[in-house]
Amino acid sequence: MSDATARRFADPFAMGDDGANCLRCGYLVEAEREGRGLLTCSACG
Repeated sequence: MSDATARRFADPFAMGDDGANCLRCGYLVEAEREGRGLLTCSACG
């Protein structure tokens, strides 16, 4: 499993964590996908 697909969660309560969690599986959405307005991770499509 690569770093991009590591099972990591965005913490909405952490000041420095501005990531988004996937709407399907709940894991972290990659920054590139989030920047394009996608709300699912690459594994979910």
